[in-house]
Formats: sequence, C-alpha cells, structure tokens
Amino acid sequence: MPQEKPLVLLVDDERMILETLSIKMENDYEIETAPNGAVAIKLVENHSFAAIVSDVRMPVKSGVDFLKWLSQKMPGRHPPFIFVSGFTDISTAVAFDMGASAILSKPFDYDVLIQTVRKSLMPAAEKWSYQEDTVEDLDLIEEHETTMCAQIRLGRGGMFIPMLTKFPQSFENVRFSVTIPDEHKTSLEGYGRISWVRRDSTNLQELPGVGIEFIGLKSDGIQYMQRLLSESSVQPYIPK
Repeated sequence: MPQEKPLVLLVDDERMILETLSIKMENDYEIETAPNGAVAIKLVENHSFAAIVSDVRMPVKSGVDFLKWLSQKMPGRHPPFIFVSGFTDISTAVAFDMGASAILSKPFDYDVLIQTVRKSLMPAAEKWSYQEDTVEDLDLIEEHETTMCAQIRLGRGGMFIPMLTKFPQSFENVRFSVTIPDEHKTSLEGYGRISWVRRDSTNLQELPGVGIEFIGLKSDGIQYMQRLLSESSVQPYIPK
C-alpha cells in the first residue's frame, strides 16, 4: 500500500497563495485550506493535521488568535505551526514563545516554506543530527559567559540563554555547552542559530540574552529532548 501523505493545513486570506502553495505541495502532502483562523479552528476540530502554515493578519480571526486557541486546546501538543506574514505584526521572539516553530516574511520563497514544513516533521534524531565538521569555525557560548545558568529555559526547538556581555549577532550560528537547571543538571552540547537577541530589559521576567534554535545536538542532548517532549507539555518553541 502507498504511504499515507501527511495532512497539512494552509491558512491565508489570499486565495492565490493558497492555490499556488497547494499545487506545489500536493505531491507530498494532503492539503486542507482555510481563509481565516475561524474556519481553521473548525477544520482542526475535525481533522488531525501534521503541520499548519498560517498567515498572521486575516479577517474574522487572525493567525495569532488561532495559535492562542491551539495552545489552549492542545498545550505543547499541537502540530508544528509556521507563521507567514507581510507585516511586522509579531516579533520572532514572541512568535516562538507562543509556540510557532518558524516565521517567514512575505513575499516568501515557496521552496523555502516547503523545506521548513518538511524539517518540522522530521524525527528529532534526524532534525538535530550533529555534524562535527560543521562546528569547527563557530564561536562557543559556555556557562561562564552566561553568568545566570539557572535562568536557562528550554523550548520544543531551542532555548533561551541569559547573557550580559559578548552578545552574538542575530542569525549567527554558534556552538553551546551549558548545564540545564533541572534535577539531573543535564549537560547540553550542540550548535544552533541565533533567532533573536535581547541586549537589555527593564522586565525581570525577560532577562538580557539570546534565543537559540537547535540545529545539531550531541546524542545525549537528543535523548534528553526526546524525553522532555514526550513527558511534558512544553509550549514555547523558544522561550523568551
């Protein structure tokens, strides 16, 4: 029997985007579409989607409201959720903290979006496979540089690391070697992409630091993340 295609929900009030993306994805995915978040909610209540791609600004119910509903309905368990937007309605940090696993700007490259969907559906061991030759020239973020290791926070696809100095640049790839502040003091080593940088803050709940999206993790780290995701309902993709 042929393998069943993953079911993907596309949500956008621009019909041309829905039609074009549906055509480009139909060979590998079953597709459902919705013109706004309200219709999308009805579809989610009746279907089991593998991934969701949603515009941010739409009439009736926005993509942000749709994701908020999903987070309440399936805390930490909803399908990978990818935002696309032609506006600066939502920052990367806020989108990731809400639970989105990616945010792309319009006009977007359809091939990049399709690749983002494909990556979101990969098993952890494949998605975060550690490539030793990739990290040789990357700067290293270590525990002593963060000064506040107890404030490291893990998400489903990355982590927030507090920092006071030596801030990397957004979109830069870095290595990291930190201890997660859990009862086992788990060591997490790997490399990732700086998704956002917060150099100062007047809010005690939002310390200065960086959001890192995982690209590669050593085997112990992959096993730890697999346990974390199976045993808890972690909501943020990267906590802010």
